[in-house]
Amino acid sequence: MNKKTKTQLFPDSYPKKIGKEMTEELYGGVIDIIVNKKKYKDPNYSALQLTKDLNTNSRYISAVFHYCMGKNYNRFLNEYRIEDAKKMLVDSKYSQYTAEEIGLMVGFANRQCFYLAFGLLVGETPRAYRLRHSAPKKRWIILCSKDLSFWCAQLLCFVAAKIK
Repeated sequence: MNKKTKTQLFPDSYPKKIGKEMTEELYGGVIDIIVNKKKYKDPNYSALQLTKDLNTNSRYISAVFHYCMGKNYNRFLNEYRIEDAKKMLVDSKYSQYTAEEIGLMVGFANRQCFYLAFGLLVGETPRAYRLRHSAPKKRWIILCSKDLSFWCAQLLCFVAAKIK
């Protein structure tokens, strides 16, 4: 999901049947629908639906993904989904959700697809990512009065030994 300038974005050679203008128009439509309207979060939104929304055919859409983005439709969607999931996994607002629930929230149809895509794109499981990137939790030691009196006695003995 690297940002490219318009001159870097479009190749010197366009698919012959599409042409420069249509390629740029379709690319803009893809970005608007999938990214701006966040259709990548809809697990039922397909490349077929995208072609219908853009009033074009699947070969043209495939060419736009290949020439302009260097990836296919599924890879493009999964990259956006995984970026959202990475943010949610370490955000304290989502700490009560499991990794599987977060995967469903960002648009994956099931746990297996989420874990597979996460592993391929990030190189570790969602749980491992969450553990590695989350702030360490503060842990409070709660002592009962019996334990507290024991430790106080130990501390007094230690201090008394140092004073002598």
